Formats: sequence, C-alpha cells, structure tokens
Amino acid sequence: MEWLKKTYGKENIVSAVLHLDETTPHIHATIVPITTGERRKAKQEQSTTKKKYHKKSVDNVRLCADDVMSRVKLKEYQNSYAEKMQMYGLHRGIVGSEAKHLSTSHYYRDLLSQTESVQENIGNLLEQQEQVTQELSKIKSEIKTEKLKSTAVNVATSAMEGISSVFDNSKMKKKQQEIENLKKENSNLRTEIKQVNEQVHTLKTEYTKTTDKLCEELRKIYDLFPNIREILNIEKLCKIVGFSEELTQKILTMKPVGFKGRLYSPEYQREFETDHSIAKIEKDSLNPSRLRLLIDNLEISDWFKRKYQEFQKEIGINIKPKQGDDRGFTL
Repeated sequence: MEWLKKTYGKENIVSAVLHLDETTPHIHATIVPITTGERRKAKQEQSTTKKKYHKKSVDNVRLCADDVMSRVKLKEYQNSYAEKMQMYGLHRGIVGSEAKHLSTSHYYRDLLSQTESVQENIGNLLEQQEQVTQELSKIKSEIKTEKLKSTAVNVATSAMEGISSVFDNSKMKKKQQEIENLKKENSNLRTEIKQVNEQVHTLKTEYTKTTDKLCEELRKIYDLFPNIREILNIEKLCKIVGFSEELTQKILTMKPVGFKGRLYSPEYQREFETDHSIAKIEKDSLNPSRLRLLIDNLEISDWFKRKYQEFQKEIGINIKPKQGDDRGFTL
C-alpha cells in the first residue's frame, strides 16, 4: 500500500483487494491514471496563418492512461516494486526474459502424466515414515532399559563414592571409569533420540504437505476433466477382465479396438474366448456423464451373459448363477 500511494498518489487509489484463494497471494489494485507534465504526443504546431490558442499549463493534472501505463513506466514500476518488496524475500523477474507461460490445459495435461510419479513418491515417503516409526519404537524400548541403567548407575556411583573413601585402589578407579562411560553413553543416546524425533517430525511435515498438494492437484484435474473418474474405473475393469496393458491404453483413447483371446468374468467365474471382437468406450445415452465399456456393441456384462448362454448350449445344460451372488461389473 505504501508503494501504491507513493507511485500513483494516495488520492488516486480507488481500491486494493488481497486475493488468497490461489497458489500465489496477490493484490488487485484499481487506480485513476492522473498525471502532470507535457503530453507524450504533443500536438503539431498550428500554422502561423491561423489563430494561435493559449496552451494549458503543463503543471495541470490530467487523466491519461497512456502516460501512466507506458512501456517505460511499467518497467520502472517493476523495478521500484521489487526494491520495496525485497525485505519480504520477493525478487524481480529477469529483464528481457523470453520465458513463456504454459496454457492451463497444457499444464494440467503434464500434471496428469506426473500423477503416477507423485503417488510413487508418496508411497516412498510412507515407507520411510514406517521405517522411522519402527526405529523410534525400538529406541523408546531401549530408553526404558537405559533409564533402568541410569538408575543403577546413580546408585552405583553413590556406593562407589562411599567405598572409595575407605578403599582407594586401582580396582575402584576402574569401576568409577566404567560408570562415567555409562553416563556418557546415556547422554549420547538422549541426543540420538532427539535427532530421530526431529527427523520424524520433518518427515511428517513433508508427508502432510505432499499429500495436501496432491489432493489439491487431483481436485483440479477432476474439475478440468469431469470424465477422468469414469475413465479410471474403466481402466480398472479392463485389468479385471484380462485386457493387456497395451490393449487397455488403446481402449482408453475412446476408439474401437479389435482383439482376440480370453476374458475373465467375475460373475460367472470363468473365462470366455473370442476369435475376433471389438472393444470401445462410449457415453451412456441415458446418462451422458457415465461411460460404458462395450464389446461387440454390447455392454460388457451383457456380452459375458451372451457368452455364458452359448456355453450352456454347447454342453447341453442349464446352469444359473447362484442366488444372492452380487458379483458383476459396476462403473
């Protein structure tokens, strides 16, 4: 606010609103572009044959956004603002930088491709946290033992001091040295425990920050790509029925994919073979927000049902799924 007042004049500031709802806090300020001095684009001198008009004083204030927001002025604002904000750790951008901003869609496409890597990093953090927790539990157990040792050391010290006053020989001195060594080990152990506690706290803080950031990024991904949940569900379904990773990726492109081989039905608990079929994803006509996995233009559960009926005819029996069996495919 001090910089705004000094740069544009306190009386010319209409409003200044602080925004904290984005990653980088910032202020939207509204000013009236009041300036003084001769115009940048002075009028051409009128012809001597025509009447000359009295010019206004160059000291008069006037409204001129072109002068206040000129290219030179904007550069000056960046420099002076950076100097003012330097005490808070903010730095001016590189002058003449050719860096370009990524579009929002491009940024989130890259972000989506990095999600798996971020999840893997979180898994590694969790493993590290588990290891540190186990190590801390072990150390706490050792602390209890060391506390007992410490009590014994204190008792032994008092006893040795009393005995030393009567018997002053090399054996007593040796025992005294052992006691001092135990005290030193106990002190070192306390220091190690403190360091481990600090490491655990640091890991927990990093884990919380990483998790919060990931949740926020995933929320943005879900907002930008409303169908992402449906696509992920279909990807899981493809793995369950036995599509290979390569076929699954092709199916998720939303284009028809030809295949042959065996697919497993959890509902009928058996595999069904096809010499040639077409798999594709399409929107549900009754619910456009829902995606369906089709095989030979049938929803996959109906395709398995038809294959099971063909199997019944081949073996000449009529077997029905068990009553109450709720296994099947859901998206």
